[in-house]
Amino acid sequence: MVLTANQIAVIQDAGGVCQHCRKPCRYPWQRLSEFVAELQSGGAAGLAVDAQRHPRRYLIQAVHINRDRSCDRRENLKPLCISCAMSFRAVTRRKPVFGARRKYL
Repeated sequence: MVLTANQIAVIQDAGGVCQHCRKPCRYPWQRLSEFVAELQSGGAAGLAVDAQRHPRRYLIQAVHINRDRSCDRRENLKPLCISCAMSFRAVTRRKPVFGARRKYL
């Protein structure tokens, strides 16, 4: 997967933190060992162990809010971890329940 300049900028602006759940995340270009070392030095040893067991769970990505991948404007991108991105896609894929979609936007 090749990231565009806007996607990289949105991910960097987030500081490696999911915008929905506020969980620290690994950048797509960062090695897992570097990320685990950061967590351990920051006092989050429990997260470091979980990140080693489930490395993809802690990966941050820029999600298209309107689900149109051709629209790559910064306003249309939101930095989310894999778990929140999957939930966001599930919510936006089905017919929205009153207020359910607003939670992620």
